[in-house]
Amino acid sequence: MPERTRLVILHAFDELVEIVGFSKITVSMLCEEAGVSRATFYRYFKDKYDVMNYNYKQMVDTAFTPERIDTFEDLFLIFYQMGRTYWQPLVRMFDSTGINSLSHFIADYSYEASKKIIEENWGRPLTETERLKLRVFSGGCSYMYEDWIRGKYEMTPEEAAHALYMTVPEEFKGYLWGGKK
Repeated sequence: MPERTRLVILHAFDELVEIVGFSKITVSMLCEEAGVSRATFYRYFKDKYDVMNYNYKQMVDTAFTPERIDTFEDLFLIFYQMGRTYWQPLVRMFDSTGINSLSHFIADYSYEASKKIIEENWGRPLTETERLKLRVFSGGCSYMYEDWIRGKYEMTPEEAAHALYMTVPEEFKGYLWGGKK
């Protein structure tokens, strides 16, 4: 039941983003659309930003598996294809700004997920220099993705994924699941 309630709230969020846009969504609106009390909402999420971020996190976690991807280029292609499918909601969610913005969350979560996968597969922690490169790269990926979603690049998902992959620092190129180092 708890996961079902979380999914109902996520579905309500998706509906409201489509209808009113991210900036106008309130917790009260989410509760009403989901048919849950404020207490129930706060049992699962801190605020609307937390719902937005959880929604994106689910998308990342679904994509970032050995069954779906071998390299970062495969991962980028999945995200750009999803961007085509969920273009309208993403444009509206990218309207969030500041520390709670979707761009900021994507940069942080992508860094953490990538770092974990790489360290597990390399069998060692990243060096300080490797962490710095991965952090800068993750931030750049986030902003490039936002720009692509907003139409600043006229590239197909395949072209965008390949272009982004060409910017991956050399030590992170190759297979993510144990094929390197």
